[in-house]
Formats: sequence, C-alpha cells, structure tokens
Amino acid sequence: MRVVCAWVEMVCAEFCGLRRATAPELARGPRRNLKSALPGEWSGRIFREAMAFLPKRPRNAISLWGILLVLVVVLIAATLLFPALRCRLIEPEVKTQAKNDACQIATAISAYVSEYGEFPFPSKADVTISVGAEQSNIMDLLSGQSIGGHNPRRIVFLEIPKARNGRNGRVNGTGPFIDSWGNAYFIAFDGDENGVLQGSKGDAWDAAIRKRVFVWSRGDPKSAGFNDPKRWIKSWE
Repeated sequence: MRVVCAWVEMVCAEFCGLRRATAPELARGPRRNLKSALPGEWSGRIFREAMAFLPKRPRNAISLWGILLVLVVVLIAATLLFPALRCRLIEPEVKTQAKNDACQIATAISAYVSEYGEFPFPSKADVTISVGAEQSNIMDLLSGQSIGGHNPRRIVFLEIPKARNGRNGRVNGTGPFIDSWGNAYFIAFDGDENGVLQGSKGDAWDAAIRKRVFVWSRGDPKSAGFNDPKRWIKSWE
C-alpha cells in the first residue's frame, strides 16, 4: 500500500508540473525511501502543491462587504435626493398644465360673452374674482348650468374635470377651479366694458392692457415666485 501511495505522489507531482518524470522513473517508482511515504504526508503535500496553482485574490481587491456598503450608501443618497429631483422634473409639466387651464378659462369666458353679450358675473366696474360663491357660479355657468336666468340655452363652454388630490379641477364638481398647487385661479373682468383692464403695482399686471378677461395662477405657495407678480402664470402671456 505504501508503494502505491508513493508512486501516486510522484505521478501527481509530475501532473502539477513540479518536474518531468522519465519512463524509467515511472517504471522504477519514486527514488525516495518508500517506508517514509505515509498517506498523510503525500496527501498533504499534494494538497499544498495543488493550492499553489489556484489564483489568489489581490490584497487591494474590493470585498463583498465593501460592495454591499457602497450599495447601501447609494440607496440612502437616492432616497434623500429623489423628492427634490422629482420636483425639478415635474415642475415644467405642472406649470404647463396651469397655463393651459388658465387659457381655457379665459377662452370659455370670452365665448360666453360673445354668445350672450355679457359676462357670467355682471359688474359695472373692473373686478377680480378668485374664491367664493362668485367663482363657483361662474364655473357652473361655463359648465352648462343655468343660474338666475344666465346661460338659458345651457351651453357648455368649458369641460371642467374633477380635481384629483385637490388639484387641477373642481373638488367634487363644485366650487372654484383649482390650479396645480391647490389654489383657486384668479379671474379679472372688464366690468365697465371699456376694453381695457387697468392694473396697478402688486397686481398680476401693472399697466393698462387691452383685454376683456384675465386668468392667472400665483403658482407654488412654497416658492419665492408666489408673491412675485412677474413670475405668476398668466393666460395673456
């Protein structure tokens, strides 16, 4: 048995590339003392020689724990930055929606005036309306309802959607038209019918403009432009 083990050791050493054995050596067997070729000795040597041929990981390589730590840091950073990034991405879309709604309201009111020769909110002077029963009645009239003898033919001048999450429409189909930030649109009428809406400092316009109706939104209440008329979203610009 010891002779067989020693011979196997020599063959494995040749296979691992330690040295090239000659045919006589293979026939004669190993030149070492066969009595010392114990199974534990040759098996341990073969294992060490085989492990020497395996590729070793460089000392400066990134471990699995290092990769997991980097992924955790990236995920935390993305979670913190995603809300701000999302606001940046959707801000142009929100403003575009508000602009379209303001223009549609102004167009619907102009169509109402062309049809009936009067504003849906009769007044003898220029007037601005935002919240309250006045705008609610205006939206009802534009939606095709007849109130107090106004819009007797029940013409639908404006299709107003129901607000989603309290935005972009009327809440439960009633009340004022809500903009993209949850606030009612402002509506200005040329009540004295002189064809000019006179503005002043602090208004959405600061000069006389030849328009019969204006609609605008002040935008995001959390932004610096909420109190800056130059940055409001207007139907006439």
